[in-house]
Amino acid sequence: MAEEANGFIMKIIRDEAKAEKHILKSIQTLDKSINNIMSAIEQGGAREAVAALLQRIESLQKEKTELHIELTDIKKEHGVVPRISENDIIDRVNSLDSFLKIHV
Repeated sequence: MAEEANGFIMKIIRDEAKAEKHILKSIQTLDKSINNIMSAIEQGGAREAVAALLQRIESLQKEKTELHIELTDIKKEHGVVPRISENDIIDRVNSLDSFLKIHV
């Protein structure tokens, strides 16, 4: 039973790690897009194009902020997950058994 519980916990940890990795990769992609747009603005161009590029940067920055929030939430939820030993399970079952004998 302890092995199954620990296996389940490890699966959750792996899934969270994959989610974190995906979010970090998305943030890197957004940073690259923002840098490309900044380069285009620095090179100059039509005023209308610059305005559109600035709007796009604003949109990308908002998306990046949302990803950082999501990443923070994942890290908060993750925390430290205790492993469960067979002895812990036996002790808790015995405690429950004793409690039920007294109160039932």
